[in-house]
Amino acid sequence: MSELALTPQPVTQMAPLGIAYGGFALLRQAAGISGAQSAGNEPCWCYLFRALRRFPNLVPMNLNHQNLCPSPEWAAHLQTDILPAVTAGVSLGSDMLEIGPGPGAATDWLRGRVDRLTAVEIDPDAARRLAERFAGANVEIRTGDATALTDADASFDSVGSFTMLHHVATMAGQNQILAQAFRVLRPGGVLVCSDSLASNDLHLFHAEDTYNPVEPSSVLSRLQMLGFEKITVTVDGALMFAARKPGGTPVPG
Repeated sequence: MSELALTPQPVTQMAPLGIAYGGFALLRQAAGISGAQSAGNEPCWCYLFRALRRFPNLVPMNLNHQNLCPSPEWAAHLQTDILPAVTAGVSLGSDMLEIGPGPGAATDWLRGRVDRLTAVEIDPDAARRLAERFAGANVEIRTGDATALTDADASFDSVGSFTMLHHVATMAGQNQILAQAFRVLRPGGVLVCSDSLASNDLHLFHAEDTYNPVEPSSVLSRLQMLGFEKITVTVDGALMFAARKPGGTPVPG
């Protein structure tokens, strides 16, 4: 399996908030302020504070991610090296939930393999762009926090998350996302995930950004404690794992 080279840009500071949120107007949107409401004399950090209160796990990406993640090269890496491998031999069923789609590289691949795809993205700006991109397709884009999904129990045949978990600052937060995935899966449904492996280069790439890679040796016990079964963990240029929610019958192919 090939591995995409991650080349850090010569920038180590966090992107300005105006860039991270696509401008002042989008920062107001993230804070939940409509265009009809007066801005008054509040400085922009007030809007950031409001945005973080609405989405406490939201962390703006650094410039390295802003350059890499929307690129055709990153989409090709996910769609050629990661997604076919992590879903091999797995039926995704009809209804799938994607957690943390970012710019939508995996979303574009997944939507051709299920009848209905729901994607939950914590960044309001990224969610808005995805909703525009996939308007009229079999994809529903929602802004939300995956540690507290609003979906009813047993809503999906499959849940997936791809190269996102290392952006969750704590193991407890990662476990909460996996627990929510278990809750919204139907009996017999499957979880499919991938994440980047820890390395010095990856650490440098995440300068001024959240960097909490999943330890591969911890995956089996963490998923077992949440109730998953039939767990497979693969380390081959990336961390990939799949697991099944007990009960029911396996989702038909």
